[in-house]
Amino acid sequence: MNHFEEKQRFRQWWIWVILLMPSVGVVVGLAFEHKSTAHHSTDSLLGLAILLLVGLALLLVRLDTRIEPSGISVRFYPFHLKFKRFSWDELESVHVRKYNPIGEFGGWGYRSWGGKKGNAWNISGNKGIQLKFKSGRELLIGTLKPEQVEGFLLELARTSPHLNIPIIEGKG
Repeated sequence: MNHFEEKQRFRQWWIWVILLMPSVGVVVGLAFEHKSTAHHSTDSLLGLAILLLVGLALLLVRLDTRIEPSGISVRFYPFHLKFKRFSWDELESVHVRKYNPIGEFGGWGYRSWGGKKGNAWNISGNKGIQLKFKSGRELLIGTLKPEQVEGFLLELARTSPHLNIPIIEGKG
């Protein structure tokens, strides 16, 4: 295999419960609402439309990661329409590690405010590919396949020593 590829989507059951509960409340409220409170219906329908749009947006969000001899490419769709490509020459180190999504980055998603822990693009879980750039910048890319990523990186480094892949082993 000459590349590793992973696609992730928001599929956590608790996200859908959080979105579904107020939606059900709005629908039930509309069903039992009196005709004299028609302006409340408009507000309720607007709230329901917003919840449906948030749900649709979450269905569209996708984290795509690709590791190949030229480097690591990642796309957090729809924030990135094209892949962001990071060559091995740009990186000081790369390793798979366990992290605390809430404690380190404030949760999951597109976390790019550049705090002391760097940026994170993650969908779920608590494992990621930690990139440290020669510029000092850091990026954590979430993965649900940490063993496969680490195995692929080690195999790529072993079979392509000319690439100078800066892997730190045993950090995950």
